[in-house]
Amino acid sequence: MARKSKAVSDELYIKARKELRLIGNQAVISNKLQAIISVKKHGVKSVADFFGTTRQTIMTWINDFKVESSDGLRIQTGRGRKRLINNEIEQDVYQYMQKNPNTTINGLREFIEEKHNVIVSKSTTHRLMQKIGLSYITPRPKHYKSDILAQDDFKKN
Repeated sequence: MARKSKAVSDELYIKARKELRLIGNQAVISNKLQAIISVKKHGVKSVADFFGTTRQTIMTWINDFKVESSDGLRIQTGRGRKRLINNEIEQDVYQYMQKNPNTTINGLREFIEEKHNVIVSKSTTHRLMQKIGLSYITPRPKHYKSDILAQDDFKKN
């Protein structure tokens, strides 16, 4: 059995149990509170293994709870990757496409890179076109051995 942790005091333990009763079953916060409560009896290493996280993460949760109560355990906004294409670029692309409707995806990528200094992939450019209500139309492929005269005769008959 793991030794008891000194990271969680009796006061913090009682406070975490009260918060857990108040919060109820909000998945992220209640899991973190249950981990903090479990540290008192089972130790940081055992709890980290059980919850599938690291010792450092458990200690961060404990410190956040000490400082900010259950608000410190909430997921902060503004996390994750920021958008490459903002609303200003979308407006410029829309206006550019209205003026040049036959522009290819590569041409549009070059326009975005030159004007806004943002490098985007073909997929991102295609999604942007779909988002602003434009479609990428490609001509049907023509076989290199096809006989154009025979096709014209067929169309006339």
